[in-house]
Amino acid sequence: MRKIFAIGTAGFFAVALMSYWIWKTQYDERRVIDPAPLSKHMENFVAKYRREECLARLDFMSSGSWSEDMNQRIFRSLTRFVAEEQPQMGLFWWALNPATGQMFVQFADDCPNRFEHMRDWARRYARRYDVPRFTVSTDIITPGPDTLDHRDDLWID
Repeated sequence: MRKIFAIGTAGFFAVALMSYWIWKTQYDERRVIDPAPLSKHMENFVAKYRREECLARLDFMSSGSWSEDMNQRIFRSLTRFVAEEQPQMGLFWWALNPATGQMFVQFADDCPNRFEHMRDWARRYARRYDVPRFTVSTDIITPGPDTLDHRDDLWID
């Protein structure tokens, strides 16, 4: 009986230790973001899209107070998603305004799929965090001072 108890206890601790290791290496938000996939994609990057074709708006509602920690959490989550999961999107810029409940994200590449990518990111974010909840607008957004007006050689306009 003691043998079974010892084996069961050892098995339990082995599973717990493995679970902690997986969490620490895969899900810890303080884990270093791996830029290698994005850097590899950008090595041969050539601008193909206009800024308007690469801009997405996400609407959100947040109950409670907004903090710099929440800004950083959203930015790190989005950066990790693009750099490690969807490097074909290329570099991105973003603007978040809690007062209006809008976030604008402008990608450099794979722009026709920007809405699908943003929906995927919003789903992943919602699985991990309770607030804010993002919904992706499929409206065509014009770059400007009320949205996001980043200009660079990453776009053809």
